[in-house]
Amino acid sequence: MRLLATCLLGIAVAAAGLSGWSYLAHAPEPPPGPEIATRSFSPEELAADLEFVLRTFEEVHPDLYFHVSKESIAARAAELRKALARPMTRKEFWPLLAELAASFGDGHTGLEFPGLELRSAIENGERWFPLEVDAFEDGALRVSAVHEPGAAVEPGAWLTSIAGRPAGELFSRFVKTLSGEKLYYREYQALRNFRILLWIEGLEPPFDIEWRTAPDAPAQRTVLGGVTWEALREAKEKRHSESADFRFERMDGDIGYLELRRMRRLGAFRSFLERTFREIQRRPIRGLVIDLRRNGGGSTDIGHALLSYITDKPYRMMARMELKVSRQKKRWIEETYFPRALRWLPLQYLHPLGRRIWRAPEGSILGFEAETKVPPENPLRYDGPVCVLIGPRTFSSAQKLANAIKDYHLATLIGRETGGNPNAFGEIYSFRLPHTRLQARASTKRYVRANGDASWSRGILPDIEVIPTLEDKRSGRDRALEVAREWILAQRSPEAAPARGRAGS
Repeated sequence: MRLLATCLLGIAVAAAGLSGWSYLAHAPEPPPGPEIATRSFSPEELAADLEFVLRTFEEVHPDLYFHVSKESIAARAAELRKALARPMTRKEFWPLLAELAASFGDGHTGLEFPGLELRSAIENGERWFPLEVDAFEDGALRVSAVHEPGAAVEPGAWLTSIAGRPAGELFSRFVKTLSGEKLYYREYQALRNFRILLWIEGLEPPFDIEWRTAPDAPAQRTVLGGVTWEALREAKEKRHSESADFRFERMDGDIGYLELRRMRRLGAFRSFLERTFREIQRRPIRGLVIDLRRNGGGSTDIGHALLSYITDKPYRMMARMELKVSRQKKRWIEETYFPRALRWLPLQYLHPLGRRIWRAPEGSILGFEAETKVPPENPLRYDGPVCVLIGPRTFSSAQKLANAIKDYHLATLIGRETGGNPNAFGEIYSFRLPHTRLQARASTKRYVRANGDASWSRGILPDIEVIPTLEDKRSGRDRALEVAREWILAQRSPEAAPARGRAGS
């Protein structure tokens, strides 16, 4: 009886996990030994890893050639095979293979950074590029933070070259190696990971840089010695402590502003919502602005919790999920949900969902319809004007939240097109290559937009579009927030609100 109970518990856990709609990550295989980091691999080994990546992508991905033609990938792969004419280390091989993997145009399918070498460099006390960059304009990178004491360059400066190489050339090369549906999102990832990409490129201290205080100012030259990873980590922790996952403030004119940056810590978020909306009931506001522009995603449960405070309308965040059946996916399910000691048992056949997956032919697609969610009764629900700010950095689960708001007219969207697409891929399968042991990842599921339009190929579009000018970016002017405030002040009653954009626009 105890064994039966354990089996049933395992099935229950598996069923709960399989029925979820969040992006799940497969636990990666154990990392290789340190000796592999300095080894050079033969052209034959590199070519074998290339073929393994392409074959695995095709076996597990539900629609690998959705964004790009198979012929285009075949041509790129042929060029890469020609480039594998000499032995290479993992670090040398990475940019070549990463660019091919990124060319599929799926943000959840690609190549991970060479982690073993990265950890070794950190542990050995190597020094890293000490500047943060946050924008790329006219061939220059804008400096947002300086971590090297005494450096002449200051935040707001524009980098034009590093080690004699044009900043635009480096940035363009880096963007090509990173996965994403949208160019803007790939550029954002290149800015975030700029120093790691410089390190992979082989640019080491001292860093000889050219920069300008303004795009039209004279060029200046500075040599930077670099900083330790520990110093960078401390600076990052300080920034994170100063930028909460979520916050609320009352702006001028009694307008509420709720910023949601990260969709995590559900318990803390629920407590935050209760405190915030209880205060709103006690001291009413004229309208509420919800800001998702810097939200890269997380748990969809955060989105459900937020919506329960602003709407009573039924909705869903996607129409359906489609799963690609493969031997790799079956192994992932077993390793993720079944206790190791019980994997010899056919536990998957004890549940209808497991039976459906295991009985389906490998390579087939299984569809699962999403249920409509009805918000629970909430005495703190706000029924005044609500608008939501979105933009190119609204991704993954934050994009799903924007999708529900758009397709079910739950609030007015203001800003720019989201970085994430509603018809997207996810639930990552991670695997290591047989020779270099680099780690790759591929999507195993497709998620279809909430209104069921599987043909839609863009992000979620705002009801009111606000495109910042170059001068806005340089001066720090937030025009989208200005428009949101103006919109709220114009709402004298629910009837005064402009028509919301139609679903599918």
